[in-house]
Amino acid sequence: MGNVELHYLAAAFGFIDLLLLFSYFAWEALIDLVNSLGLAWWSKVETNTPKVTYMFGPFLTRKGLESSLPTFLNDLSNEFDIPASITHKELRACVIEPLTSEKSLLSYPSLEDEELEESQGPIAESSSGETKAKIFL
Repeated sequence: MGNVELHYLAAAFGFIDLLLLFSYFAWEALIDLVNSLGLAWWSKVETNTPKVTYMFGPFLTRKGLESSLPTFLNDLSNEFDIPASITHKELRACVIEPLTSEKSLLSYPSLEDEELEESQGPIAESSSGETKAKIFL
């Protein structure tokens, strides 16, 4: 190959790199937008030993969450030396930090509590002032 062909080849790979980078940032922006609108799919995963709650997500589709969740649950169960009871629930929510909590009780708004959803906007706070998620179904 001559220098001219190598120059065009390098330019083509540079262009492909820029397209991939743009696609990545566009995808992340889309996920952030969907999450902020409360349309993202999450899984609330709770363990009993130790008492930890994990928020796994966000995903654009429920199918995406369901395909990734078994790997996460398997990794989580392998993380503990003793058998842990793991429960999970799929939900649509706008979730912000913290995504993991070692507290025994997290006070997410109740799925049936319409009054709480109307009065507190997209983010609910517990009585202790901790930021939680507003859940949409």
